[in-house]
Amino acid sequence: MPSKTFNRSGRFRLFYFLDKLSSRYRWYALIVAGAIFMVGCRDASTPAPGQSAPPTTINIQPLTQVVVSPASGYFPDPLPIHFAPGVTAPQSFAGSNKSILSTMGSVQTGAFQTTRLAVSLGPFPHRATTLYGSTIRSIGNNNIYQDNQGTWQMATTLHLSNSAFLPGDTTWSVIAHAHATNAAAPVPTAWVVDTLLIGSLGQVEKANYDGKYFEDSGNLYLLYSKALRTSPLHDGVVAQLMQSATQLALGAPTPLLAPDQANGGFNSEYFFGLNPKAPFKLVETGNVTKIGTKYVLAYSTGAYNTPGYKAGLAWSDTFLPLTGTTYRKLLQGDAAGVWGHPGHP
Repeated sequence: MPSKTFNRSGRFRLFYFLDKLSSRYRWYALIVAGAIFMVGCRDASTPAPGQSAPPTTINIQPLTQVVVSPASGYFPDPLPIHFAPGVTAPQSFAGSNKSILSTMGSVQTGAFQTTRLAVSLGPFPHRATTLYGSTIRSIGNNNIYQDNQGTWQMATTLHLSNSAFLPGDTTWSVIAHAHATNAAAPVPTAWVVDTLLIGSLGQVEKANYDGKYFEDSGNLYLLYSKALRTSPLHDGVVAQLMQSATQLALGAPTPLLAPDQANGGFNSEYFFGLNPKAPFKLVETGNVTKIGTKYVLAYSTGAYNTPGYKAGLAWSDTFLPLTGTTYRKLLQGDAAGVWGHPGHP
């Protein structure tokens, strides 16, 4: 598969909407979600009898300054920042552009401000080069998380390369933990990478990106994107039980969601679209929110750099699905055959 590019075109995504449904920011979530789904919609006002309602474009005002050159959208990969229970804090996101997006005021045009996020690699570059001849090329997604005890954690993705490997297989990614070095309110802005969590500094292992913490029933987990099959290649979302924020517990990660295989699977999950040049499918960027007694997972599928990149939903009665099962996807019938098979879900 092609190496993951981390500076994706950013949009306020469905993930944020779900993350806030069960929080005090529900109304704001509805506003943002409406902004997502109403772009290009018509006015819903009722026309007078015998008359047609004139088409009206709903204007969506950006909450941040829109970057138009290059066209990177509102904010690259907005990642909701989790705060410990009882903590009163402004609505905040981290981003793959090493910034924090936040507001203390009401939701209106330009309400959100960005603060630069400083992430140091610490000893990792020297370690990777000295021991393995590898080079850390970039820092990707920075998922900031305040655990339920009030301690700040970060799971960050590092992008590596090593020219000693075979051509076409020289880049890969790993997930590392970082700790905060300042106590800036409300979110620390200075971090240092300290511990390798997932992957290897000296061995190509595809996927292993977009790590994020999640707590359930007193247990801490690391969610991330992982290669689940090699033939055909499938990437999915898994949850690894953690002994602490920097130490994995014994045992393999539990798959939460993967591309479907039964009945031909879903063509919409192909990375390269219909009639793909390689039969690679992926489900990525898993974001779990508990709503009532259910666990809802918002995910992406398709190629991040094409208009075919999509958001989907899946759900489970338990955070870790029963052995042999995964989260259940919400499906829609493809009546028009957009994805090649009319009537197929």
